[in-house]
Amino acid sequence: LVAPGAGNLPFGLIGQSHADRHKTSPRENYSIVTEDTSMLSRGASINASAAIRTELAPVNDVSSETPLQLRIKSIKDSYVVGEPVTLTVAVINSGDEARDVMPLLSPEYGFLSVLVRGPGEDEFRPFSPPVLREARMAGLSRTLPPNDIMIDDAKVFFGSRGWTFETPGNYEIQATFPADTEFSNDVIRSETLRISIEAPGTGSAGGASRMMFSKGGVGLGTEQGIYLYMGGGDHLEFGASRLRDMVEEYPDAVQADAARLALANEALRPTIDGTTEPEPRLDEAQTYLRGLDDLDNVPGVSLKRVQHKLIEALETEGRETEARSLRDDFGGDEQISRDLDFLDREALERSFD
Repeated sequence: LVAPGAGNLPFGLIGQSHADRHKTSPRENYSIVTEDTSMLSRGASINASAAIRTELAPVNDVSSETPLQLRIKSIKDSYVVGEPVTLTVAVINSGDEARDVMPLLSPEYGFLSVLVRGPGEDEFRPFSPPVLREARMAGLSRTLPPNDIMIDDAKVFFGSRGWTFETPGNYEIQATFPADTEFSNDVIRSETLRISIEAPGTGSAGGASRMMFSKGGVGLGTEQGIYLYMGGGDHLEFGASRLRDMVEEYPDAVQADAARLALANEALRPTIDGTTEPEPRLDEAQTYLRGLDDLDNVPGVSLKRVQHKLIEALETEGRETEARSLRDDFGGDEQISRDLDFLDREALERSFD
């Protein structure tokens, strides 16, 4: 969690004097507020404030000049409030020669920039992830062969200012990504993705939404969002308990599958308490994964990543029969499997330490 800054501003909002001190490279998008922050608070409806303007880092859109293409898509066109929205992001090399590209597509690393325009908003605003990861090292690149594709998931449902899609209505999403590995201003831009967020109603989706946004613990109801974004975090006791309760009380709700996936990942890699690293809870992880109601409710790359971890953990434990059964049940998308072999984020980060 990042504490509010000067003037009690949330992470991602800065004053003009702060903006003037920013370097032009690497690119950063941010929203600027008036220097007088006395009327703003972390709990206020900051996005609706006329005092805020968005400043986008200067870029040179070379989408029409390069064989590289950036595409974003969502699992569905319509979601209910409290249902996590995750993008599938693809960089495609449509040319006849290999191209070097940045290998990390999650917004946390700062290469993929995501802009969102919500109901009643006149301009796109940058999505600021709740965590930032360091990956701006010399030599960081991936060779993308001709007519090949690189994919990953980009979680955009929860950011530094809380839930991104908390208000029902129509939303537009755009993204840019570096066109090279030289930290230049050249980018490729996606087409605009349009999704709708609907009110959850009074059924199971409504009950799940209320539990997703219920307040308690640290952050006035944001623990559930942080837990889902990070794929676990049992130290977020209130958020973790709300998600477990939601899965049990509203198992058919569309929000429940995303919670199951995060709970399965936490069971595989339990939160470290002090200096002790807990043992993975493999049976619990299997229960949550096998309990997924509709695979269209969870992002494909994230799902495959957790499935692979579980199968590997079972094999390490000598539980070969269960591992083979899961391989048969889960199947495998060849493209996702190839990307997962490369997109081991921890290994990538360690290799550039």
